Amino acid sequence: LQIDLPIRPDRPALRRQEIADIAPGASLTLAAPTEPVRPGSWSRAVTVAADPSVVRLVAGLNYLAEYPFGCTEQRIALSSATLAMKPFTPILQAAGLDGRISSDVRATVRAIEQAIDEDGLVAFWPRGKGTVSLTAWAYTFIAAADKAGETVDPALKERLGKILKQALRSDFPRFVGGEALRERVEALTALGEGGALDDAYVAELGRRSDALSTLSLAQAT
Repeated sequence: LQIDLPIRPDRPALRRQEIADIAPGASLTLAAPTEPVRPGSWSRAVTVAADPSVVRLVAGLNYLAEYPFGCTEQRIALSSATLAMKPFTPILQAAGLDGRISSDVRATVRAIEQAIDEDGLVAFWPRGKGTVSLTAWAYTFIAAADKAGETVDPALKERLGKILKQALRSDFPRFVGGEALRERVEALTALGEGGALDDAYVAELGRRSDALSTLSLAQAT
């Protein structure tokens, strides 16, 4: 009998980020760690950029990539961020994410497939109850990945698009209570991102602009 036991850290890793602006001609001294450090366990990386916003983008991407939770929504958030930064290779390289785009997209698509409920809506977790909003976001992500040249399953996109088209109807039975109008706009916006806009519902929801929230009005517009 053989049992393989994984060797795991006896404490969580501690990560710290410091962002500093250096004036022309000035210098900055990086302080050593103040706490005792276990030998061989400490490392430091420095990102330098002329534009301060670039450093903050790198820090934000690193935080997102290290996010310890993994529901469908959070996986889409991570992959959407890396997809959005795909045209900016140096920033992805600085964040150490340039080699992860395709693998993150594949993992997210798998998570979406596993979280589709019996009615065809995407849920936060497998075997959960899906929502129109999350389904719309999943469809938008798949459309964006397709446009970015990543490999996606056309059948999955068509499947999600089909349920979103049903969610355009005012009598769709799976709306969140009191949120039907908002979710209909989200479904319509997602279909537009995927090239499947329905002009009739654009006209209908446009006529109801006085009942839309600010976000829904912006999406409809």
